[in-house]
Amino acid sequence: MDTALEEVIFRLRAQIARERDARASAELIAEERLRVLTAHNSELAAAREQAEAGSRAASAFLANISHEIRTPLSGILGLTELILETDLSGQQREYLDTIHSVGDSLLAVISNTLDFARIEAGKLEINSVPFSLVDLIESTVRMLAPSAAEKNLELSSRIQPQVPEWVIGDPDRIRQVLVNLIGNATKFTAQGEVAITVELESQTEAGIQLHLSVRDTGIGIAGELLSKIFDAFTLADVAMTRRHGGAGMSLSISKSLVNLMDGRLWVDSAVGIGSTFHCTLPLGLAVPTALPTRSTVMATLFGLSVLVIDDHVTNRRILEETLSHWGMQVTVAESGAVGLALLQQTVGTPYALVVLDRHMPNMDGFAVAQYLQRARKHTATPPILMLTSSLAPADLHRSRALGIAAHLSKPIRRRDLLNAICQALDLGPPDLEASSVQRTPQAPAARRARRILLVEDNPINQMVAKRFLAKLGHEVLLVETGLEAVHALERAGDGDFDLVLMDMQIDIMDGIAATAAIRELHRARGSRHLPIVAMTAHALPGDRGRCLAAGMDEYLPKPIPVAALARVIEQLTRSASDERVEVDAPTQSTDAPSFRRLLTLFQNDRPLLEQLMAQFIVEVPQQVADLTAAVARSDVDLASSLTHSLKGTLGYFDDPRADAAIHLLTGMLTVRHVQDGAAVCEQLADRVRAIQAAWHACAGELPNED
Repeated sequence: MDTALEEVIFRLRAQIARERDARASAELIAEERLRVLTAHNSELAAAREQAEAGSRAASAFLANISHEIRTPLSGILGLTELILETDLSGQQREYLDTIHSVGDSLLAVISNTLDFARIEAGKLEINSVPFSLVDLIESTVRMLAPSAAEKNLELSSRIQPQVPEWVIGDPDRIRQVLVNLIGNATKFTAQGEVAITVELESQTEAGIQLHLSVRDTGIGIAGELLSKIFDAFTLADVAMTRRHGGAGMSLSISKSLVNLMDGRLWVDSAVGIGSTFHCTLPLGLAVPTALPTRSTVMATLFGLSVLVIDDHVTNRRILEETLSHWGMQVTVAESGAVGLALLQQTVGTPYALVVLDRHMPNMDGFAVAQYLQRARKHTATPPILMLTSSLAPADLHRSRALGIAAHLSKPIRRRDLLNAICQALDLGPPDLEASSVQRTPQAPAARRARRILLVEDNPINQMVAKRFLAKLGHEVLLVETGLEAVHALERAGDGDFDLVLMDMQIDIMDGIAATAAIRELHRARGSRHLPIVAMTAHALPGDRGRCLAAGMDEYLPKPIPVAALARVIEQLTRSASDERVEVDAPTQSTDAPSFRRLLTLFQNDRPLLEQLMAQFIVEVPQQVADLTAAVARSDVDLASSLTHSLKGTLGYFDDPRADAAIHLLTGMLTVRHVQDGAAVCEQLADRVRAIQAAWHACAGELPNED
């Protein structure tokens, strides 16, 4: 063989050998990398599984802690309420009031702790629903007024007239922020005032930017502590906190909630002068903006002269701004003496009304009213509205003797003020809702006694629940386990029970399993729907959805207020005959007044209401039909979208049964379990038909636009 050829062959063989060795080496390296990567992925999977197990354990721990604490606390608060209704000495009542107050405080700490855990875990959800901003602010302030009155603090709320009444947002979380901020201000203010101001920062077609502030005249916060005031478990002044109480969570939770709502929370403060907490929130508009229309009553108020006598500058400003917004001519006086001087100087058009503060230095409200009573013997004097933080029985007798037209409790709600003015001037009701101003309480409407199956294993909670239900006039059968509840319903005939109150944490068969068994039993029998209400001390995110998805109709977290219990029982057990009366006889219907409420909400703009109902009649039945079809084919995404849309529309009508159906369906869709969705859709369709029938029956009776 030629030497040159041999050389070429040798080189080729060497090249092939090198390539073979390189390929083998690469395969070995790839195998090693794959082994390392597989091991790494296994470690990652194990770590992920460990983290998920830790998260599940933390959630279970929170649920158990919530249940274990709320269960005995529910018994303490319930028994205290029952004892407070018995004959007690003054000292006993004082001690029990203190126990109840401490229990409420403990419940607030528990709720704050759980909220903090939810926020840290990223599991706290923000809702978006239409609500009355004015009612939310005023009812929250009135709820906190007693704690301010105990410290002789002036608590006031000023809502700028330009602020829209109906908005879209999360009312529960906004209320929680308000309660935390006002409670914090009251706690650290020894004298002076706590003033809430709500202003419109900006407005577009899409919504508004709200500016809410809570100002106090308390101890203030030192500059070096301002940056830490919103940190969890951080207290600005440990000594003051020990004196006043608190765990340092409320402000941190408030800031987190505001951030979740895309808002901002900050504070301005000076030691010894006080603090102002500012909060901005973006909110949607629930009602299309339109020029306000005046009712006959509001037109009558326009141009009337009113004298406001109040020594507190913030209250004077609130009253002047509100009354002026209603078109009244307002004069203010900072004392009784100045007010009387203005009355004596009146020439020409006299004052149509005097709004008078009860507690003023030197000359209080009764002294001014007494002077005006003597003046009536010689000349006509205007009617008087009395403002007071507290009204003793003796004050009522004195007021009648002095001819005072009506009383208003501070902090004043705008609706109450308007109703009181119309009452004093004999103008008739300003709106179509009942006034809460100094009316004689009416006996509650007679309710049909219900037969209720109570499933509860805690002896204290058994006693409290039985007593509450007996006070409401209902008959109760008590069982202690879910299995006993199923057996009781197996023995019972259809219609023997009106409702089941089901504790969730019970032995042998828990509330979820018992509900599933009851629903299966009734499906097999073809029985009518039996409302089941969950009672749980868990009160954690997702609990409501799980209960509703399991086939329950409502969810009540413990401790359960008796008013909430009564409302749920009444809503869920109204008979079919009651329902027919509502539709067939709209003058006695609970549906018909909702249109009057809507008309008031739309500022008596009847064309707007008619336009809404015309669109409702065309679109909503079709939406319900589309929803029913989506549920039938398990199209959860489309069904969720339609349910959300219907929730916003039906929310205008304040219909408890429609709301309950929406809530139930939302819970089913959340867990993607729509097995019983068709029945709920049919309930929703029934409510839509009832609303349409009520509208056709009462539309002609509604007042026309003035």
